[in-house]
Amino acid sequence: MTRPLALALVFLAPLAVSAQAPSHVDAVRQLLVASGSEAAYAQGLALATDAMLDSNPMGATLRPVIEEFYETYARWEDVEDGFVEVYLDLLTEPEVHELIAWYQTDLGQRMLEVQPEIQRRSALVGQRVVQEHQAELEAMILEALGNGPPPPPAPPRKKGL
Repeated sequence: MTRPLALALVFLAPLAVSAQAPSHVDAVRQLLVASGSEAAYAQGLALATDAMLDSNPMGATLRPVIEEFYETYARWEDVEDGFVEVYLDLLTEPEVHELIAWYQTDLGQRMLEVQPEIQRRSALVGQRVVQEHQAELEAMILEALGNGPPPPPAPPRKKGL
């Protein structure tokens, strides 16, 4: 996305949210609360930071910088209207109300309880797969940059993943 387009979206998102029916907007905001979206957003930032920095030799030095950046520029208050806009675009008001009701069930509450662990473990699965093929990734990057031979052919994929 180009920088001018991204800036335009940031400034226009609140206008788009206010153009929707107030009851739909209010319902989406209730859903964000019921689904623990603010906590999930914070967890996502933490997972992204870990993934980005844990394998970087400068990770310990850069972590406070990245965290300060998030605290200054990427707070929940900075993204909430954008999240509302996404839900408004994808879900009808009746669907939002059904989801709120679901999150209030025992199963919905259980899902909120285990979701951070699901995200953490899922990220580890993806990280493991990438690490297993780090050499191929590096070769592909070098090839794309014109600095190396093409990568060896990938081994056949295993079934079930």
